Amino acid sequence: PVIDDATVSRIGLERAEDALLLTILTVGDDIASVTANLMGPVVINMKNNSGAQAVLANQDLELRKPLFSESLVGSGEDA
Repeated sequence: PVIDDATVSRIGLERAEDALLLTILTVGDDIASVTANLMGPVVINMKNNSGAQAVLANQDLELRKPLFSESLVGSGEDA
């Protein structure tokens, strides 16, 4: 994903290699309802240990992407 300049500047990120992207998960009542927010990753600058949540606008990403496929959840298999 492309991180906006304001977020890069706010956390002092100089090189892409220094970035760690984390995805926020929303957990519901059961495993089938777990979703990932792909539009708002947390970006950590591993050089200075600062971070911020980025908003990835104008990119083909989902706000609530199911973490597990329906076929996997329905089968009872571990992911």
